[in-house]
Amino acid sequence: MTTSVYMQSKEKLSKQNTHFSRVLTSYLAMTSAQYLVNRDLLGINLVLNRMHKDGVLDFASIYDVNDQLVAQVGQRRNDASVFSYQITFQDSTAGYIQVGYASSESETLVTNLVITLLGFHLMLSAMVFFLVWFQGDLLAILVLNKPRVQATDKEQDEELFIPEPVNSEGALMVIKLIPSRLTDTHKDLLVSAVNLYGGKVDNHQEDLSFQFRQDNATFSASCSGLLTCKLIEALGPPLKIKVGLHWSDDIVDEPDDQHMKHTSYLASIGEQTVLASKRFIDVATEKLSAAPRDGIRYEPYRSSLAPDGEVFEVLLDSNQALIKSQAEQLLARR
Repeated sequence: MTTSVYMQSKEKLSKQNTHFSRVLTSYLAMTSAQYLVNRDLLGINLVLNRMHKDGVLDFASIYDVNDQLVAQVGQRRNDASVFSYQITFQDSTAGYIQVGYASSESETLVTNLVITLLGFHLMLSAMVFFLVWFQGDLLAILVLNKPRVQATDKEQDEELFIPEPVNSEGALMVIKLIPSRLTDTHKDLLVSAVNLYGGKVDNHQEDLSFQFRQDNATFSASCSGLLTCKLIEALGPPLKIKVGLHWSDDIVDEPDDQHMKHTSYLASIGEQTVLASKRFIDVATEKLSAAPRDGIRYEPYRSSLAPDGEVFEVLLDSNQALIKSQAEQLLARR
């Protein structure tokens, strides 16, 4: 009975959510058309950010007619349902929009209902168990003329603890601000920029260090590094910034010291740049092959301090306006 109620409720909610998601996606496509034609990227970002902040959507990205990303908000989640819709203006195609809606929230009501029913069934089962247990002892005494002996000769085995799978690999970032005495002054601004792309502060390190452990870790780390550079560029002299990116196959809670040293080394040899290791590029290139619209490119970095083919500079192909808009918004909220 519980399974039947769960399946029927889930199916009904799923149909309602799909209908709502399609209607909202088409509405966003119509709303974005005028902004997209006028290249009003700030206007598009404000609309998407407001809806994302209100919890209406989980992820949204808009592409122009040339398949270039012009606006994006939020991050894709494994449980999200993604809907695409063509953006048209005066019977002409201006681009398209992709919107993701997390399905976990929509199933909360059904889950709570199932938990309640399961709790009720467990309570009934416990009552039956205790009744049978005590009545069984009484029957053993009356019928067999000996008490029922509980098997206590052997100790119970300890419960086997199976830890939940953890994403142990990810991207590492180190930021060096010059002059270093101003790092604390601007730390909150830089942390906000990195948090925008899902980066988490690594408190185990002396440098300003971050970890990215989500599915799109290389893209998020690259964009947040470029965003921090744009922020320091906007603040102007005497500030300068150096950013290093590296990849670790085993971050766990505290990254390997060798990985952190290499990331710090990358941050130290640049100048107002984002530099990445060959290992980071190999992982990023593999992931970008499945997502060519990310708008990031990597060029070999030439320097006497960098071995040939081992250090690369992270550059933007098509997201300059988006990064600039995000920097302006962060500075405005400061």
